[in-house]
Amino acid sequence: MIKSELRSHIKDVLNRSDLTDALANTFIEHTISRIQRLLRIPSMEKTATQTVAGGYYGFVIPNDFLETISIRSQGNSACTKIEYSDFLALSNVTGTPTKFTREPATNRFLLHPIPNSGAVLELKYYGELTALTSDSSTNELTEIAEDLIVYGALSYAADYFIDERKTLFESSFQNYLTELKSQSIDEAFAGGNLSISGAYQYTDYQPNE
Repeated sequence: MIKSELRSHIKDVLNRSDLTDALANTFIEHTISRIQRLLRIPSMEKTATQTVAGGYYGFVIPNDFLETISIRSQGNSACTKIEYSDFLALSNVTGTPTKFTREPATNRFLLHPIPNSGAVLELKYYGELTALTSDSSTNELTEIAEDLIVYGALSYAADYFIDERKTLFESSFQNYLTELKSQSIDEAFAGGNLSISGAYQYTDYQPNE
């Protein structure tokens, strides 16, 4: 489902003449940001690699980074995360990294031992969803969980317009979120594609009197 279709669904369900496209787009953007704070599913998993060359100054964190899954020198086990204060107490040696920390106030992960020149470092992480920048845009959720986006946006819209259906919209959002998280857990063990089907038809909602 493309962005314009999401927006049309939102406008149809809310059934208000004063819900503009610009407002609907804002509610969609707020919902995407909210989902990124709450959800971690396989389709959000990403990989970044960096090759150590010359002096090593840390693994630069990608701009779309949300949460670490693992970091390692390729061909070796994942590093264990430790507190920055504990990291500072470690000796300054080179070798295969076994520990890492995030350096405060910088956009870097530091590894210990310091990886040798030529080592390929691999970061697996949860990244931000692809931005819906145009009416024809799609992202990792628009095809598998469009109802999650729609009802999240409707919940924001209900706050904005002081709509009595807020509780219903938010409940639907939470139900879809729980279902998607559950499917993500199942997928991790059994494999398969994630998708959720709507529990409601959009016509189930009666227009405001």
